[in-house]
Amino acid sequence: MTPELQALTQRVEDLERQVAHLEALAVEHSDTDRTEAARTINAQKFVVTDARGVRRAELSAVIPQGGTEENPWLGLFDAEGNVRACLGVGEGLPWLEFYDANQSSPLQIRIDEHGPHIALYYRNREPAVVIKLLEDGPRMSLIAANGKESVVLAVSGEGPPMMLTDAKGEPVTSVRVWEGWPHLTLYDPSGKGQLSLEVASSGAKELFMIERSSEAQPQLGRA
Repeated sequence: MTPELQALTQRVEDLERQVAHLEALAVEHSDTDRTEAARTINAQKFVVTDARGVRRAELSAVIPQGGTEENPWLGLFDAEGNVRACLGVGEGLPWLEFYDANQSSPLQIRIDEHGPHIALYYRNREPAVVIKLLEDGPRMSLIAANGKESVVLAVSGEGPPMMLTDAKGEPVTSVRVWEGWPHLTLYDPSGKGQLSLEVASSGAKELFMIERSSEAQPQLGRA
């Protein structure tokens, strides 16, 4: 074999090895794509049914009533096909709801623009108990059937106050730590303090039976 023919043969063999290498890479890449595709399922809705054909779970993206954008949600259903729990995201914020046998939601857990909160509801969907974590501390409200707060317990930079209110939502009694010492205040029907029992930082007990201005009342905010 002449040197020219030998060099040409060597070049052909090198090209064959390069082509074989490229083919192996192409097959490997194709196998990877097929494997990844086999592991991925794309759909707009997944429904899980039991042996009777009753829907027991659903994962989908829906447009809420009055909305314009789809939001993901996961629903869990009982043996009769009634929804009992839902987990979803609305306006970029997560929520979790539980439902009773009447299909009303007595318990909700949400995170809104003010932070996390838990709410318990009456059968008419009005809030009964609301627990929130606000910027200045936690706050719990017990709400009467008429929608007025009856008991408020909060922790803020001014101390932990608790307030009892009447049917109109006006303060009746408050117990709080105010400027470093405990206070018990009774209010008149107009919401102004009339009697206050205090323990000063010195340990002295003080009883005030005078009308107090609204500025002296604890500010708990609204739920």
